[in-house]
Amino acid sequence: MTLKRGYLMIANDILQICVGGSGITAVVYGGNLNFVIARRHLDGLVDKDLVTVETVSYRKGDPVHLWTTTDRGLEFIHRMKAVLSLWDMDEKGEVKGMMKDLDVLERS
Repeated sequence: MTLKRGYLMIANDILQICVGGSGITAVVYGGNLNFVIARRHLDGLVDKDLVTVETVSYRKGDPVHLWTTTDRGLEFIHRMKAVLSLWDMDEKGEVKGMMKDLDVLERS
């Protein structure tokens, strides 16, 4: 069973994609998001110092940005992994083991 992703799960996905640096298109496709939602989350992650953004070049007069996960963002990923293991979930939100049968986790 897969749960709907909330802000923290989406943030975790984006942070993992941005390890080593990624452009907006990689975030959109890798995170299964649209450009508006991806940009909104990236802006929030920059504000929280979980990712940095730099202009790396210009294409047809428009800036090309590269988002990179910070050390603080890596710590977030590490802590999310620990929390997900407590909830018996994998990093994609899939419920494992005995928790599959709990009614509490069913979609409404």
